[in-house]
Amino acid sequence: MTLRIIGCGNCDRGDDAAGVLVARRLHALCVETRGVEIPHLEIIEQSGDSFSLMDCWIGCERVILVDATAPSGTPGRILIWNVNADWLPEDIFPCSTHAFGVREAVELARVVTRLPQTLLVYGIEGKQFSFGAPLCQEVGRAVETVAHQILKLARTMTSPAPSCAEPSLKSPSAAPCEHAPGSDTGDVSEWHAGRCVDSSGMTGHPEADPPPKRLPD
Repeated sequence: MTLRIIGCGNCDRGDDAAGVLVARRLHALCVETRGVEIPHLEIIEQSGDSFSLMDCWIGCERVILVDATAPSGTPGRILIWNVNADWLPEDIFPCSTHAFGVREAVELARVVTRLPQTLLVYGIEGKQFSFGAPLCQEVGRAVETVAHQILKLARTMTSPAPSCAEPSLKSPSAAPCEHAPGSDTGDVSEWHAGRCVDSSGMTGHPEADPPPKRLPD
């Protein structure tokens, strides 16, 4: 069964490029580590527009989506949501460059029953989103971390071996798995109580975080 990776963003607006850069780095890693593409793995770059984004996952039951999240004081922080468990939080994804973007696409797809069977969303917290801004160092490091983590997860989810089962989605809770900037995201191939748990047992608790700031229009 195909696993589709969708990297969202705008390379002309600083850290908004994060999702696209993860997709490009992941493609390069596939070639570097295996010499060929991983079977049943598709990697797509996307602007983040809701309607075209929904079209990107049509016909695919396993999707991982990567995008930059709005600044809240910790650039490079990585959050991972099990979207099939519950709603994405409001104001977490920038709206100024996508207008009607990732969260809106996910929730619209939920309403019209067009969500993939498995949809994981990786968010990389950005710092600067103005036109022509460079990628900040913290986001650059997070891009590398997320690309390596998704490659590891892709090998598990696309393997035909019985021991390599895809993530188990067990409970209607969507608390994200959180990873500090510069940390390894660990193993997210196993899910418990609707939240992802890495190999150290760390989980994310969004209620402890300050609310993310909406970017100016």
